[in-house]
Amino acid sequence: MKRKGSRTEKIKNAVIVFLLFSAVTLGWESNLFGNTSGGLADDVSSLIGFLFGGEHGAGRADKTTEAAKPVIIAVTDQSGVRTGVQYDLNAIGALYEKTSGIVTAAFAASAKSKPSEISVSDWQSALKAPGLYYEYLSPIKLTVLDGWFGADMSGTWDGVTVRRLCVAEVGGKNRLYIEDSGTGRFFSNDVDSVSITSLAAAAGTSHAVFAFEVLGGMSSNPYQLLFVDSSAHPSVAVSNPLTDDSALAGVLTALGAGTHATPSYQESDGTRVYVENDFTIRVLAAGTVQYKRVYKNTSAALAAGDSAVIEKARAIVAETVGAHSGDAAVYFDALQRRDDGSFEVTFNYIVAGGVVRLSKNGYAADVIVKNGVIEEMTLRFKNFQVTDKQVELMPEKQAAAAAGGEFVLCYTESGEYTLDPAWMALHS
Repeated sequence: MKRKGSRTEKIKNAVIVFLLFSAVTLGWESNLFGNTSGGLADDVSSLIGFLFGGEHGAGRADKTTEAAKPVIIAVTDQSGVRTGVQYDLNAIGALYEKTSGIVTAAFAASAKSKPSEISVSDWQSALKAPGLYYEYLSPIKLTVLDGWFGADMSGTWDGVTVRRLCVAEVGGKNRLYIEDSGTGRFFSNDVDSVSITSLAAAAGTSHAVFAFEVLGGMSSNPYQLLFVDSSAHPSVAVSNPLTDDSALAGVLTALGAGTHATPSYQESDGTRVYVENDFTIRVLAAGTVQYKRVYKNTSAALAAGDSAVIEKARAIVAETVGAHSGDAAVYFDALQRRDDGSFEVTFNYIVAGGVVRLSKNGYAADVIVKNGVIEEMTLRFKNFQVTDKQVELMPEKQAAAAAGGEFVLCYTESGEYTLDPAWMALHS
């Protein structure tokens, strides 16, 4: 499946390679997977139940689903000192546990109120004020993200897409602040009933600054969060987890093929093919699994909105690719509506805070959903293990200036068993 976008390489120094390509192809949003019990047999209504509480939220009203977890979290204290986490997935998880209730409460308080548009200076003041900052790797509709935080913002924030948000105390009042990624406009809403006092106990691990605070006009992306203490990043070992027969059997079971691991037949290149009544599964030697329905049961098909479509795809990808990713996490990438009315949902890996660029299409999973039913999937199984080897990269402040815009840490698949980190510059 072809993707739009171009990628070129440009040497910045002996250590750094900036891969220049369309920012549209990044398309990441930070939806960390936990293991779910959902499978292909789950209908849309049960998945909507999971989306608005479900397994991860059972018994705790302030516990959001794993899907809403960002890739960057920063906390600014009353004295203006900001700390945050990005490159340690365990640290992100721990800080998310401490802070997600604040965002959940802020969304709930904003759900029925019309937001106010604010100026750039208001937004920057909020980022510098005492409060909490979340960043996702790609824009997501607020009316999808709100479901993961247990709110319903439809009708009040229509059309807003989000990568960055914060809950901050400005002028003695607590407010929710959101950057609309689609328009570049900024909005806020009064959430003064929401307490941010718990942030005093939530500490990040690295000192962080925004590009506009230290670079001014030198950066075309003033809201890049820079971690001044981070310059060394680990190499990552990668392997195919499906060489383990028990792992393959578990994947086949999750896809509905039963507990057997004997293929119906094998192709000349070693691809194993499993033929069931309603679908066919092909397991390629490199660890790619292709699923395709061959029987269209239209009587069971249900219309589904964006949230339900994403969650249906997310649940099965979590149970398959996400369950075998090792030290990596699997994140929602993007949702596209196709001409035939179906949806294409893509996912990708992130490890040690770096985006993984796979050699084939760059996606960990590609799922086609039509009328609430998964029609096709391409799942690329990779197991990542962080090694002790550290690679010293250009400090982030210098990297931001050299990139001329936004950049991310990346691990690019090159056919080797070990992937080294590099900065990837993004140009629209």
